[in-house]
Amino acid sequence: MKLFSAAAAIATVGAQDIFLAPNEEIVGYYSWNWGAGSKGPAGANAGCAFTGLIDVDQAIAQYSEGASWCCPALVGTKYITLGGGNSAGVFTAAALTAIEGSADKIKQAGYEGVMFDVEEVSGPSSTMVPAFAKAFAALKQGGLKVAVTTSHSAPYQCDAPEDAVAFVKAWAADGNIDILSPQLYSSGQEAAPEF
Repeated sequence: MKLFSAAAAIATVGAQDIFLAPNEEIVGYYSWNWGAGSKGPAGANAGCAFTGLIDVDQAIAQYSEGASWCCPALVGTKYITLGGGNSAGVFTAAALTAIEGSADKIKQAGYEGVMFDVEEVSGPSSTMVPAFAKAFAALKQGGLKVAVTTSHSAPYQCDAPEDAVAFVKAWAADGNIDILSPQLYSSGQEAAPEF
């Protein structure tokens, strides 16, 4: 797993240090499916199609790459984003089970990876940690990159605060996750990351 920070050359996952070479830097961005979307910053090498939806078919259908009214072509490695901070993006055990079998359709739609935008989770960690792990493993085995982004340090809406902590600890230890990227913002209008 790679953890990226503009200031760090070494990331620690559990007891393992991961050394990041300069050519491994990821400059990623999200392109929303409303308004004009985004073409990303200069040097971008990873683009995430963002709809805020949890359902794979709907997320693919709702990002019409190249449409004049939204959704510019993504730059670099193409990720479909699943989830988000709204009722249409809540992760449940049923949603994760549905995602498990979706690697082929995601690849057929032209995506190389899945960005799980985990901000809201319904279900206890005793159920959801294994459900997330199964979905991550299935997508990874299906040939996709697996990435997780979450609000600040953990999902903000869970059954209990202890569940949020359990999710992040499990993700940090999961070898099927390629990228773990905390969201260092609150409103999206910040001039600099919030640490």
